[in-house]
Amino acid sequence: MLNKQLEGRDYIAGDYSIADIASIGWAQGWKGQSQDIEEFPNVKAWMERMAARPAVAKGLLVGK
Repeated sequence: MLNKQLEGRDYIAGDYSIADIASIGWAQGWKGQSQDIEEFPNVKAWMERMAARPAVAKGLLVGK
């Protein structure tokens, strides 16, 4: 569903928003869900865009 939502968009709602912030932690769990990220190219690209944002990268380190 997320892969389809991101089709033609950089972020979930079009522009960077709370929807992206709320979803990135969940989406990064794809390995633990036995998913192949290559099957979801829009999600993969979105996760890369998100990780490139300094505040997101810093937030993702919390709790590690």
